Amino acid sequence: MNSIPIPTCKADMASHVKLAEVSSEEHGKRAWTVLGLWWRADEQRPFVAVVEGRVAGDTDMLNRFRATAHGTLLAALESFDHSVLRDELVAKIPTDVAEHYPEADVIRQRAAAKRRAERSYKGDETLKSALNWLYGGGFTNNALGAMVEEDFGVKARTVRHALDTDATPGGWAAAFVRALRHFDRQAWDRQRSGLEKSA
Repeated sequence: MNSIPIPTCKADMASHVKLAEVSSEEHGKRAWTVLGLWWRADEQRPFVAVVEGRVAGDTDMLNRFRATAHGTLLAALESFDHSVLRDELVAKIPTDVAEHYPEADVIRQRAAAKRRAERSYKGDETLKSALNWLYGGGFTNNALGAMVEEDFGVKARTVRHALDTDATPGGWAAAFVRALRHFDRQAWDRQRSGLEKSA
């Protein structure tokens, strides 16, 4: 996922989630500041710190908007100047914020786990189906037995016996099929290609 551009105005934040916001605005006050903390689904910088308000210009009052994006909640909070308003913002952050709005590292880890899961075995519980997924179809039980022995150390005759029964496996075979549900097929293919080239 590419990093999302930094917002330049409130309209750019339509897809963001507001975590907390505080304001110094009071009725009749000409200058005021709003501090906001927002979250977006961005693998690089999910937390957005926003400072907006009205400030005195040379001849008139000016609107201002500044946003900065950060990988962690702490970095976003440290981007604000230390002030009573910042302390009020910290106090308004939900206590379960980390549970629902993860930091960049967590987002990347979850995305990587999802990609790995998409490359793992999703077929039925039979050993034959699992081995056909792993090695490709068309191999005899003898050939599959030999390959599993070479790659995983399970005796070829044990593998052949499990394949010959062609039932839902138990024991080692059931554990093997379950393990393939967390197996990175892409990494396996890359490793085997490398071994074949070096042979």
